[in-house]
Amino acid sequence: MTRTSTNPPYGSRDQSASHPSMSPLQSVTKTLRRHWGKSFLFGVFVVAVSVGAIMFAPRTYSSESKLFVRVGRESVGLDPTATTGETLSVQRENEIEMNSIMELLNSRNLLENVVDTLGADHILKSPELGPELPKDEKWKIVRDAHETAMDTVGQAVQWVRQLDPISDRDRAIHELQKSIKVSIGKRSSVVSVTCKAKNPQLAHDVVEALVAAYLEEHQRVNRTDGAYEFFVEQSEFAQKQLTEATQALSDAKNELGVLSVESQRTMLHDQISTVQIERAKADAELAAAKSRAKSLAALTDTMSPRVATDAVSGHDNVAADGMRSQLYTLELRKAQLLAQYTQTHPLVAAIEQQLADAKKIYLEQPQERSRQTLAMNPTFQQLELDLFSEQGRVAALESQVAKLGEQHETLVAQGTALNTAAVRLLEMEMNVERLSADWRGQVAKLEQSRVNQALEQQRISNVNIAQPASLVARPISPNKPLLLILGLGLAIGGAFLIPFLFDRGADVVEPDAHRPKSDPPTLAKGPRQTPKEPVRKPSLVNQPVSV
Repeated sequence: MTRTSTNPPYGSRDQSASHPSMSPLQSVTKTLRRHWGKSFLFGVFVVAVSVGAIMFAPRTYSSESKLFVRVGRESVGLDPTATTGETLSVQRENEIEMNSIMELLNSRNLLENVVDTLGADHILKSPELGPELPKDEKWKIVRDAHETAMDTVGQAVQWVRQLDPISDRDRAIHELQKSIKVSIGKRSSVVSVTCKAKNPQLAHDVVEALVAAYLEEHQRVNRTDGAYEFFVEQSEFAQKQLTEATQALSDAKNELGVLSVESQRTMLHDQISTVQIERAKADAELAAAKSRAKSLAALTDTMSPRVATDAVSGHDNVAADGMRSQLYTLELRKAQLLAQYTQTHPLVAAIEQQLADAKKIYLEQPQERSRQTLAMNPTFQQLELDLFSEQGRVAALESQVAKLGEQHETLVAQGTALNTAAVRLLEMEMNVERLSADWRGQVAKLEQSRVNQALEQQRISNVNIAQPASLVARPISPNKPLLLILGLGLAIGGAFLIPFLFDRGADVVEPDAHRPKSDPPTLAKGPRQTPKEPVRKPSLVNQPVSV
């Protein structure tokens, strides 16, 4: 059995395998000492770049303005031409208002107004405030290098712009879009407008022009053109319609002769009630009068109208003879009537009744003729007078009942006509009320439009300038302390890491204890290459073992 060694070549063993007794700190220290020159050069380079950036980087200046937004007519008021049934909360309206202000401030229209106000040349060709280098002769090389670098950068930028050429106005608008920032604090009613520019005066002018343009735009978007003239016309038209409807209602009431439908209906109701009561009373009196007249007629029929006051027997009965003569006369009259009329004719019935009464009286006469003195029966006369009186009262009550019935029918007809007219009058009154409410609404909107127009003319709105555009001479960039701190940190960190980065690409072979000290270490850079005939250190461990 033969055992071959699997140990790597001598030149590929790492440092830790070569020197297992070396601590990590000693290894790091040796690595840093080995590449201290690279670390030093890198640190100097980074510090030089940081100092150059602090000295030669373009300065940026900022200007800020703050707008305070109150809860005003633009926030909670509706346009006069708007109609809605929804009520929005003030908090929601304020949030909508703030977002709308941000959208308007970021709109291209305002930027175009700013460019047209200031001019594209003022925005693009304003002098850039950079670091002032000393005018000593020893700084001439630095100044020339700086100018050459800036000219080179400018030419490169100009060449890039020529790829897609645009007008100076559009380029100025694009520059403003990049440099202007609009922000709103959380739960705040203050809008901050900030502009960054290459000199403080330009930043101030841009912010000032933008705020002025926004205030005009705010006035414009929160008004409706022609609203005042429109509501003047509408209010006049509504007033004309109301006048015509009121006149028509008055004419209809005059035609009906009523001041108020309800009062007229109440009066008719009272009259109908009174007539009904009087008619019921008259009907009761009429029934009583008829009953009394019937009773009196019955008593009159059972009572003789005459009574005998003196009687003498043995004399001729002149009354019976006269009555007999009258019976003959009545019978003759009956025969004549039958010759002219039928048996059921009233005259025939009347003559028959007279004959019957006369026969009855005649038969009641005694056969013995006697002489009697007859006189009128005063009781009969009184009953007959009472009967005539009751019959007259019955006739009067019947006439009264008839008249009350006619009056009741007339009042009912008037009530029916009033009800029909009441529907028409009610429609006319509702139309008048509707037109009156419409007219009042148009007048209110007209007044609101007039107030809006006056507020617009006097430039009054709910947006106030809390802080005008600031003019700050101190640049906001570059941030010198921050650049210096970052440069030093990068220099120190890079100087520490560079030795390890260089050691990652190479395996370091330290001299072995069995080699002469004069032999230098072998460095294998790049990818490892296996030598054709590797030199191995003689060792008993590496010798093949035969069994």
